[in-house]
Amino acid sequence: MFEKVKMLLFQSRSGSPRDPWLEPDVCDVLRGLGGQPAVVAPIGFICDHVEVLYDLDVEAARVARQSDVTMERAATVGEHPRFIEMIAALIRERLSARSGSIREQADG
Repeated sequence: MFEKVKMLLFQSRSGSPRDPWLEPDVCDVLRGLGGQPAVVAPIGFICDHVEVLYDLDVEAARVARQSDVTMERAATVGEHPRFIEMIAALIRERLSARSGSIREQADG
């Protein structure tokens, strides 16, 4: 049975293009897994876009295949109805709090 290991990996840099890439790099880790399966979850992204699609679905998937690693990528939240409802609820909450604050200032 495979040992379950959780690791925080990176697929890109953060900040200026002059900054070094964040490490450990997802492809480097996939190469070193020795055939163990991997689940990759792009936690820094709420939707699929070119960086996720290329870096993980193309490049990391290719490295995984070459390294005999079975890799699955978890979906981003994207347009999931529960995610959209959470965002809407947070907006309503903030608008309600702001509206109450404005009323207090007007009454004061």
